Amino acid sequence: MTGPKVMQALTVRQPWAWAIAHAGKVVENRSWSTSYRGLLAIHAGLKFDPVGARSQQMLRAWGTWWLDRPRKGAALPKLTPDAQYIERGAFVAIAQLIDVHLAADNCCWGWGQHPGQDDPDLYHWQLTGIVPLARPVLATGGRRLWTPTDTELKALTKAAAQ
Repeated sequence: MTGPKVMQALTVRQPWAWAIAHAGKVVENRSWSTSYRGLLAIHAGLKFDPVGARSQQMLRAWGTWWLDRPRKGAALPKLTPDAQYIERGAFVAIAQLIDVHLAADNCCWGWGQHPGQDDPDLYHWQLTGIVPLARPVLATGGRRLWTPTDTELKALTKAAAQ
């Protein structure tokens, strides 16, 4: 018999995981639902979504984030999310998953996508209390919801507290 799920993890392609951790992305769009509610570790997958990186919303978020960063004499990189600037294959944030519902017209403004012909059963996963990790925690990742190992949970807790 297994104990209660303390925390589940979700692997998210970059730059979307970055947007959850640093740009106020409080809705994750998925083609499937879950009954799980609670702590959710955001894992940045190895794959990078170049189309998503060029979306207008992502470009605005990325530009604002880079311009707000303290400058240490270094020139700004190009103002588009680029795989070389953001972590992959690591946990980057912890959030609370508070709701999952079918996407509908005019719901979840901002980062919420709306269903289309190719994805009629699109779900919005609503996140709150997002805490970016002080440093990424390397991990392999998984499909759908998955449970971090005890070692990963300890590292996540430590990184979130810093």
